[in-house]
Amino acid sequence: MEQILYNETLYDSGEVRVYKTYDPELKLFGLYSANGNCGKCLDAAYRHIFPFIDDDTAPAITEKGEYVWLDLAYNETAMNETDGELWASVHINNSLCNCGIDIEKLMDCGMCSAGKILNEMNFRRLREFTATRVYEYETEENLYRIELTPKEGECQSADYLWEDAELEPGLRGEIDTYEEQVAEMKNNLKVCVYERFSMGISIFFYTVRISKMGSPLLFSDIIAPKVIGFYEFTSKYRRPYANRH
Repeated sequence: MEQILYNETLYDSGEVRVYKTYDPELKLFGLYSANGNCGKCLDAAYRHIFPFIDDDTAPAITEKGEYVWLDLAYNETAMNETDGELWASVHINNSLCNCGIDIEKLMDCGMCSAGKILNEMNFRRLREFTATRVYEYETEENLYRIELTPKEGECQSADYLWEDAELEPGLRGEIDTYEEQVAEMKNNLKVCVYERFSMGISIFFYTVRISKMGSPLLFSDIIAPKVIGFYEFTSKYRRPYANRH
């Protein structure tokens, strides 16, 4: 069921206000516009929707990863290649949940982590069919490369023991904890990962190397909703890794 994210206002003219919506099952975003007592919804079918810019259009990313424009009538228009490359270079922020900083709501919420709805596009597996797992994780502070190399070892010597489904959230959590200055980040970790099967359990031992690759380009650094001149955003701002997604 879609939820209106009241902390995510993408457009506000005084008469019309547009909020982002989120479907936690699909992990996709949509829109809801409020105009007096009237409301209008755009189904959650997008991996991300940016705030509306100065010509009353919002850049959005479809479920297939295509960059498009949405107008206030919720019409979708294809984005040209140049605009698509520019918006592909912009960091995608996590979304703010309705929980805010309410501890009781945070404890009961199944939608967010510490008040933020994580955007899956910021965490990518680069090598899908090799023994060595390689990921990229883009936060508001840095771009990280995470390499997991299979090794001979025993789980008793591992820093973490994770089920396979816990591996990616665990790696993100290690970096998030470091960025929140809760703890120092270890550049080299040892993790033991296990998978359950009907016939038993498979166990894998990895050494993990986490490297900083650079600082991302923040949306807030270059674009203020409804105010900025989009075409002043030139290629000089583009990150060297902007075209991979």
